[in-house]
Amino acid sequence: MLDVHYRDLVDDLEGGARRISEFCGLPWNSACLEFYRTQRPIRTASMAQVRTPIYRTSLERYRPDPGFCAHC
Repeated sequence: MLDVHYRDLVDDLEGGARRISEFCGLPWNSACLEFYRTQRPIRTASMAQVRTPIYRTSLERYRPDPGFCAHC
């Protein structure tokens, strides 16, 4: 099993993608860096995410709003 952290992919997409490709025993394909440009049909609930490049804005979204539970 390969452990992949989103933050690592954001910081070094090519390095992370090469690591995943190698782990899977697949030859390197530079198209992995532009996965969102594929013209193939995507039939999953995450279609919009598949068509979007990797982005940094989600890195800290898991942290709760500090004022949200102030009264808890």
